[in-house]
Amino acid sequence: MAASLTYQARQTKTQNEEAQRAAHRELILVSLDDRDLAVCWDPLPADISLRGRKQIAFVNLIVSSWWVDYRLKRTNDDAVRVTAEGHFRGEAARRHWDVSGANWLAYCEALGERRAVRFVTLMNEAYVRAVADGPPVPTASYFAPDNAPRT
Repeated sequence: MAASLTYQARQTKTQNEEAQRAAHRELILVSLDDRDLAVCWDPLPADISLRGRKQIAFVNLIVSSWWVDYRLKRTNDDAVRVTAEGHFRGEAARRHWDVSGANWLAYCEALGERRAVRFVTLMNEAYVRAVADGPPVPTASYFAPDNAPRT
């Protein structure tokens, strides 16, 4: 009976966290295409365009989903490393971490959750390695032109 109650409590906590994440995701998505709502979020460096802001917000949603999976032990250190290594090959991902990485660390340290801090540490290690390896893949070169022949 005790094991059942523990399991139910864990499930309830997970459901509450998922509901909170869904609400946060909706707030971000609503503000992506509305300049008046985008300014309601934390200010970013002045040299970031609205398009850049949208990309950073969207990348943040991606990283947040990985963070939740890691905190809920749906994934492990090795999976985070592999995911982050591929992620930080891209220009938008690097821009996001350059602007937000320190905030991620401060937030996770404030939570006082070792696993949350570990996630940020793994992400930051991958970011540092990616930067040391050379320039990112520019967003402009992610896709072939629409009129390019298919291969």
